[in-house]
Amino acid sequence: MGWWSATIMGGDTPLDLEAKIYAMLGIEMYTKKTDKKRKIPKAKFEKEQNRVVKEILNLEEGWDSTTVGMQVLGTMMMEVGAKMSDNNKKLILNGAKNDEWAKTSSERKEYIKAFISTVKSYNNKPTIIDYESLGEVFSKHSGSGLINKNVKKPA
Repeated sequence: MGWWSATIMGGDTPLDLEAKIYAMLGIEMYTKKTDKKRKIPKAKFEKEQNRVVKEILNLEEGWDSTTVGMQVLGTMMMEVGAKMSDNNKKLILNGAKNDEWAKTSSERKEYIKAFISTVKSYNNKPTIIDYESLGEVFSKHSGSGLINKNVKKPA
């Protein structure tokens, strides 16, 4: 499906990479009983971050896997308040600074700029990076003719 939003987590690529990071950590992403996303323990991220970074950098799926992969890792670590090593923080910042899409999209550039600022000021406290879900994008554009534009509106 691609991207539905210029936010860090606003597309299939970052969501696929998020699932890969869960797998790298050996954690099932969703609980079986409630189908809610599991929270990755802060200590697990802190202990395994170097290995996960190495695996992300070794993915062979194009620039998305490394630049967006590092952005996703940074987002996930900040959500739980995990401490990033100085080297990994630099790699996460480089992943954002080398974002190809931000070079051609002012909207993406603004989200990347905000992400970089958040990473730089991050103090190991849980921090949520804003994003738009696919449902939010649909709601925002419903009735605008951008979605299901071939369907006639009721009179």
